Amino acid sequence: MTESSPAERIEQLENRVNELEAQQNTHVSRRGVLSALGVATLGAGAGAYGATQRAAAQQGSGTIGTPDSPLSAIYVDDLYQTDDHLELASLSTDSLDGGYPSEVRAISSGSVVAAIDPSSTATPIQDAIDAINNTGNGSGLILLPHGISSPGGLTDYGRCEIRGYHPRSHVNHTDSSQPLFIADDACQYCKLDNLELAGPSGDTPAIRFDASVGHFNIGSLFIRDYSNGPGIIECTTGGPWVSNWDYIRFGANCTGRGLNVTGTGNPLTRVGVIESYLSSNDIPVYLEEGIWEIGQVNVGGEAQQALYTDTRVNVYSVSYEITEGTAPSYIVWVNGTSPTYIGNVQNIQDIGNTNGVRLDSGPGNIIVQSVTDSYSRVQNSIQVSDTLVEPCWYFGDSSDIDAFGSSGTDYLRALASAGTGNG
Repeated sequence: MTESSPAERIEQLENRVNELEAQQNTHVSRRGVLSALGVATLGAGAGAYGATQRAAAQQGSGTIGTPDSPLSAIYVDDLYQTDDHLELASLSTDSLDGGYPSEVRAISSGSVVAAIDPSSTATPIQDAIDAINNTGNGSGLILLPHGISSPGGLTDYGRCEIRGYHPRSHVNHTDSSQPLFIADDACQYCKLDNLELAGPSGDTPAIRFDASVGHFNIGSLFIRDYSNGPGIIECTTGGPWVSNWDYIRFGANCTGRGLNVTGTGNPLTRVGVIESYLSSNDIPVYLEEGIWEIGQVNVGGEAQQALYTDTRVNVYSVSYEITEGTAPSYIVWVNGTSPTYIGNVQNIQDIGNTNGVRLDSGPGNIIVQSVTDSYSRVQNSIQVSDTLVEPCWYFGDSSDIDAFGSSGTDYLRALASAGTGNG
């Protein structure tokens, strides 16, 4: 059998290195990997090959990288040099917990400005916020490990992203004297993401808006163990302005309204999904102010009304999947004449009779797309409990409507059989 040339053997080893790196990210140099594979047996032949090919590929380098640029391109002959300049600090596992860092890290302008041991301070999150503010830059990223504790009153985190290392990094809120996050004028342009907030014993919100806060963004936020009548996310004296919230879940042992907006109005805030497992008779989404666009409200667990609105809102889908308790009289309640769009309301519960959408308090300018029912529990898709004062539209059949409270203005138009069929 013909013996492989040095070039061929180097190519074979390079392919094997690539396979190993794809299987396991070890963060070691290629020289280390090749040494483990026995590359030294190539001897001078490989070095000679690298030397003759180097000129065409790279001029003047005899190391892996440089002191200023530790991980620059690696060429064949680099594998046989002796002077490496590798940044090894990131390879330390001293501060890892279950594969995730165990420190709170504050990062600003691309550098770690604080690495805080949560066991060394009672206020690790606020300490990280303060560390970023002390840089003078005033913006940055705060990374939270799983399972830390913090008192309430967190503030002054404007232009910061507070994110969990873990997809649901648990933050234990240790006192009920203040909300965990206070959203005020010093909290513009922020983001909360990958967090699970666990409430203290006693009534307090997880987040309270004390001002109209612009660009208060949320990625993924799980909330549990909070009890607060004015709202787990409380917007009674302020609210978000022009913000984007991807996913919020009101989970185990939460009581009171979920998102409660009764304060100042706000320009459009977009919400992807609100998922609720609140205790019985609470309302996950209660809107009296602002302009809201919500992709889906999903309700499960104990019986609760899904949505109340008396402001401008588009809600594209409501999925109603309660499993215990007494079904409420209606799934969605719409008051007043603020322009409102309700897409599909889907009943997926079989514990009691209910109604789809209630129109109340001089309703008008309301569009309801459809109400569907998986268990024949919806008695009426639409209930009108007060005189309609502006036109409303329902894309279903007139037989789905109970206009018991209206005085006959004929403002609600059922569109199922409207127009002339084509095609």
